[in-house]
Amino acid sequence: MNFEKKIENFIAEHQLLDKQKPVLLAVSGGLDSVALLHFLVESGYKCAIAHCNFHLRGESSNLDAEFVKKLAEKYEISLYINEFDTLKVAEQNGESIEMTARNLRYSWFDELLQNNDFQAVVAGHHQNDNAETILLNLIRGAGIRGLAGIRPKKRNIVRPLLCVTRSEIEIYAQEKGLKWCEDLTNSDTKFKRNQIRHKILPEIEQQNPAFVQNMSKFADNIFDAITLYNSAVENFTKQILSESNGIFEIDIKTLLSSPAPKTILFEILQKFDFQADTTDEVFKNINSQSGKKYFSKNYTIIKDREKLLISDNKILESQQFIIEKDTKFIEKPIKISFEVIDVKDIKSLKVGKNIVLFDYEKIKFPLTLRTWQAGDCFQPFGLKGKQKVSDFFVNQHFSLLDKQNAWLLISDEKIMWLVNHRADGRFKITEKTEKVFRIECKM
Repeated sequence: MNFEKKIENFIAEHQLLDKQKPVLLAVSGGLDSVALLHFLVESGYKCAIAHCNFHLRGESSNLDAEFVKKLAEKYEISLYINEFDTLKVAEQNGESIEMTARNLRYSWFDELLQNNDFQAVVAGHHQNDNAETILLNLIRGAGIRGLAGIRPKKRNIVRPLLCVTRSEIEIYAQEKGLKWCEDLTNSDTKFKRNQIRHKILPEIEQQNPAFVQNMSKFADNIFDAITLYNSAVENFTKQILSESNGIFEIDIKTLLSSPAPKTILFEILQKFDFQADTTDEVFKNINSQSGKKYFSKNYTIIKDREKLLISDNKILESQQFIIEKDTKFIEKPIKISFEVIDVKDIKSLKVGKNIVLFDYEKIKFPLTLRTWQAGDCFQPFGLKGKQKVSDFFVNQHFSLLDKQNAWLLISDEKIMWLVNHRADGRFKITEKTEKVFRIECKM
């Protein structure tokens, strides 16, 4: 099968492009993008060019930009060029130059897609790039997803050349009389990818000349395996992970009874920004005593008796909500209704953990609803004297999850109600009460 037919079939098989809609082709000026541009134009696609000048190779970067301008003129198509001070941005962000250039490139591509009618960004990655990526990920110790390599379509980026090798592209370009720019940094073996390209891959291909093509097949098989893997992980996650009032809960017993508990824990925790080494530590201590904590940038894990509790760090901070005198109902952070009634109707009203009655005249507005804090004290109804809320938790055998979900209703800096658990006796109804303040939590 010739070069053009192979790519046409690949585009059709993966539904990458539609000839009726314009495409934005990322053109560096190198062999791959120049050959792809020629193929797409000759095949009848409506193309525009996007070129990034990262100013990383001195005058060579500017010469590449000039070359791409001439390509756009040759094919009579639109050209978008953006210049970046890549070194400065990398220094500001504390990232590698390669990662910075990648982020700048794709951020700009997204902007072009949003502001124009392009169906996708077309990139020139081919089978050799794919093999290099898989080997690089393997060397870095990537997980199963890293072994799937570069995909033909990811979000709004499509890669029609993943069905051909670098040598096939070069033969095509020579047959068509194409010219391109040579990036001398591609031969600099101080970069890991270039070490793989110029040293490791040639050695492997001496043992198996079809290695690059076989790696593409391998990547496709891994991608299918990942699809099944994701489905299994999702099913187990539904059994293991639950959520209540913003607190996520991992049932340890159910997790440990799953076929691959450590792997499933990793998949769950990475959604909360936890790295693999933290997952290892959590799993190693999963049967340790309660109270141990682990932190990511945005979340905290707390080891409870039979649970792992995951909280957004913002939730763990004290939250405060103001309730005005005329408030009848609130939805957030919990659902509570408020009602003022005459004392003569008190006999017809039920009282429970989620319903309390107070002497309306003893209450000062506005009320405050907040999470509990260390040092909070109240006077539990039925007991003499004050008690620390933390001691109440201990006496009532509160779990860590119960503590995280505990809300206090405050009047004039006095706790009226540990919501859904105990009212404060200082606000109780007496024979002198005329109006009753009825509060119901609808959790």
